[in-house]
Amino acid sequence: MSNSFAKLYLDLNYKPEIRMESLARAEGGKVVVAPHYASYLDPILFGVYAPGNPLVVVPPSLTRQKWFGRFRDCFRHVEVDLNDPFALKHLTQLIEENDYLVVFPEPEPTTSGLLQKLSDAVITALEKTGVTVVPARACNTQFTKYSRMGERLAAKKTPRIVLFSWEPQKLGASGDDRTARGKAHLQLEQMLMDTMMQGLWDKKPIFDTLLDMRRLWGGKHIMGIEPDGTRTDWNSFILLVKLVSRIVQTITEPEERLGIMLPNTAMTLASIIGTQHADRVPAMINYSMGSRALLAAAPIARIKTIVTSRRFVDEGKFQPLVDALSNGDLKIVYLEDLIGNIPKSQLLHIALSALFAKPTPDAEERAKRTALVLFTSGSEGTPKVVALSHLNIQANTAQVRTTLEFFKTDVLMAVLPMFHSFGLCTGTFMPLSTGMAIAFYPTPLHYKKIPQFSYEAKGTILLGTNAFLAGYAKNGDPFDFFEMRRVICGGDKLRESTARLWYDKYGVRVQEGYGVTECISSRL
Repeated sequence: MSNSFAKLYLDLNYKPEIRMESLARAEGGKVVVAPHYASYLDPILFGVYAPGNPLVVVPPSLTRQKWFGRFRDCFRHVEVDLNDPFALKHLTQLIEENDYLVVFPEPEPTTSGLLQKLSDAVITALEKTGVTVVPARACNTQFTKYSRMGERLAAKKTPRIVLFSWEPQKLGASGDDRTARGKAHLQLEQMLMDTMMQGLWDKKPIFDTLLDMRRLWGGKHIMGIEPDGTRTDWNSFILLVKLVSRIVQTITEPEERLGIMLPNTAMTLASIIGTQHADRVPAMINYSMGSRALLAAAPIARIKTIVTSRRFVDEGKFQPLVDALSNGDLKIVYLEDLIGNIPKSQLLHIALSALFAKPTPDAEERAKRTALVLFTSGSEGTPKVVALSHLNIQANTAQVRTTLEFFKTDVLMAVLPMFHSFGLCTGTFMPLSTGMAIAFYPTPLHYKKIPQFSYEAKGTILLGTNAFLAGYAKNGDPFDFFEMRRVICGGDKLRESTARLWYDKYGVRVQEGYGVTECISSRL
């Protein structure tokens, strides 16, 4: 296949977008582009589309693929086995003889979506030759048939591929050979992780991410699971978002802050995103703070109206709190009443607008606006108001996805309340951008029911504080968490007794997230 036919094939199937402007900032001399190896297609993409017609170093595992013959003659490449004892010599010679190469530091494509082990030969060659290194990534190739992810990330429709590069650097470190190589390894690893994070950072409103996920996984893909067995697919969820958006437009003014006091459900998440989509700002009400703290914080956050649910108020015994808030000049409206008041004539229009929803106009500018408001606990006095933009939340999500692997086959147990950044950003928004299902549970305090719900929902990811995780472990049956593969503790320090209980009883190592989970930035 000639270069022109290869480009035609790739253009028709993947419509690659080239965003490698940082190449121009590479200082004079030899340049090596070092991409993350996400799929077998990546070397071909960089060979065909990277500016300047580079020489691409490819592994034998790629050239052995039966389909590779179609692309063999469409780009400049040379085969090097990075596991060969003479790989360092071959790479050093290639760098000395060529001014512009593409070298993948990982010997094989990733099987987890994360950065894999790096080749010592590549690191040493880059460090010894003093060449300028440009970290890069072919975004979204992990969803193609050329990846090693299989059904775990198999997409309904492959998204547009983006060739992305980040800031050029030179690997350099002082000390003896072993020390210098270790420092160079850490430097290159950090460069690649920074590049991955930037590539995963969805710089658009959260509603637009929903549309991307529906296109990627299909409208019938399940995104939400409720304790009563109700399952919500992407089509139904976007319909709920549009429904709430229409309601919010009728009860608030543009850019008004609307209080959300609801438990963990798909409807609550739809209420948050629907409020954003209506060009309003949802303010997450921490109903555990009490009426006094909330009445003090509401004027600071400029909240006039709070949306809640009659069922939530009744079952949670929050009527005294609601009465105190309404007596404090806050308007309380109930979601059940708002939905019931929608004219039937508008329902068809809302359904069609959800089915044919379009991305947000001026998405990049809208992403910089405030997406939601959280409150601090008030441990130092009156609760403080923390305003987060769409960019803040999307960056936090990208950071998590850069360091932990998640698949569309995962089920995240969303038991932490959405009024806390850990439960909202990592426990709710992050799963939206990975394709995994979210198993919503209204309170983290049901230590006996949550293990049973995990068994029914086949939960694989669990977030919680030390106290909650200890409670679930003590009250659960070993089979309740049989599918569980990742448990992360945040909010407070993980105790050794809790970690030991989880490992001894369930065979799961609890990961310490305390400190990291508290670091979502309100300004990036």
